[in-house]
Amino acid sequence: MKENNASSSRRLANFNVVITVLFGLFILIAVNYLSYRHYIRKDLSLNKYYQLTPKSIEILKNLKEPIKITTYFLNSPIQSQVDGLLQEYQFKGGEKIKIERVDPAKNIERAEELAKKFKFTGEENLVIFEYKDRSKYISEKDLADFDGGNPMMGGGGPRKVRSFKGEQQFTSAIQTLLEGKASKIYFTTGHGEKDLADTSAKGLSDIAIRMKGANLTTEAINLTQVGEIPNEVDALVIAGPKAPFNPAEIQAISTYLQAKGKIILMQDPQVVSGLEPLLEQYGIKFQNNVIITKAMMSLGSGMTAVSNEAAAIAEKYADHPVSNFLKGYNFMIPGARGVQVLENADPSIKSKVTALVSTGSESWGETNFTDKKPLFDPLTDLKGPITAIALYDGGEVPGEGVNVVGTRVVAIGSSSFIVNRNIDGTGVDFITSLLNWMTKKETVLGISPKIPQEYALNLSPMQMTSITWVALVIIPGVTLFIGILVWYRRRR
Repeated sequence: MKENNASSSRRLANFNVVITVLFGLFILIAVNYLSYRHYIRKDLSLNKYYQLTPKSIEILKNLKEPIKITTYFLNSPIQSQVDGLLQEYQFKGGEKIKIERVDPAKNIERAEELAKKFKFTGEENLVIFEYKDRSKYISEKDLADFDGGNPMMGGGGPRKVRSFKGEQQFTSAIQTLLEGKASKIYFTTGHGEKDLADTSAKGLSDIAIRMKGANLTTEAINLTQVGEIPNEVDALVIAGPKAPFNPAEIQAISTYLQAKGKIILMQDPQVVSGLEPLLEQYGIKFQNNVIITKAMMSLGSGMTAVSNEAAAIAEKYADHPVSNFLKGYNFMIPGARGVQVLENADPSIKSKVTALVSTGSESWGETNFTDKKPLFDPLTDLKGPITAIALYDGGEVPGEGVNVVGTRVVAIGSSSFIVNRNIDGTGVDFITSLLNWMTKKETVLGISPKIPQEYALNLSPMQMTSITWVALVIIPGVTLFIGILVWYRRRR
């Protein structure tokens, strides 16, 4: 009788164990299912490295058709950052974002197919965007600024990421593909301006390629031949004229501006373009000087020296969509003259003028152009800070059911910073940001680059010694002692 009771108790206990295990499995499966279907994704990093801005999220949520994004990376220090950011794009865009990752070293056939389709050498690191019948790719050098071993800067060794511009570039690419129609940017010719087709050090071929990648089509225009600026022109760029415009050309430009035109005038020191009176109508004037800035120069063998350079090293930026991303950076503009915001301009004009980019107080405006080793003369020179770029914004003009952007004029005291030998990532970003603002593609403006943060743990020699003893001696020793003690007790 006792044996039957004991047997029944064991069966009941086993049954309870089985029920408990099954119930535990059910809870585990239910929790996993609920967490899979209803979860919260949040960036807990200190600087919100992968968190998307509201501008990007809005574009992703309003996608009508899928966008395919292909990463083509062989060996890059930003590959993990690109992958992490694209996960956020896919999460926010849902089924409308399709991602393919191609490793050229492993998937040779697919790599060759992409290189042939998009016409690149196959040696670059790229992110390719495809939407309907349109496509656009972004190279690694446009996604990040590098220190140290950046091959674009002539350095060797490992490259360190100084800033990551992934969201700015990705959202811009998506917006470009959605719009379809490229903005038309015309560059004037016939006055010694920089040439878009010129591949020499003084040409603009590099910036022309970059602008095409930003969905900005470029074309040359000779106003003497055409007589007027076509209505289809979204913005007119005058890049470093050496000879004056004739009265008929000036009138054509004036007419274009009065019809809500957009102009960027880059005028180098000691140049008279004939457009000065027209520029002053919009509260801006070029100064008759060249900006000199104290700069550290490398002498080799680790030695440096301070010299006075004919360049504007910008340190102050207006709170404006075009220049907000520049804050915290030194934007170098070689061979620049000062640009003045006219104090005596009509208040209705002056209120629309902004000193966009200015130097620090260590610079000055040199008026002695023949001095090969310029020194500041308080009697004739202009003490810094000095404005190098100013703009006039006519604001939005109400129309029938839509607001139209009014006249916009930008004056830059140099054209040298966009030539092939000087253009860099910061210059490219500034020009594309400026043109996007001029043509009212402001969706992606104001998306700042992300700065990688490194955290170091500083320990004293005594702390290092203590950690070494604890990790390599005390903890293993205590574990060994407990093991021997357990073994000895079990032997007894």
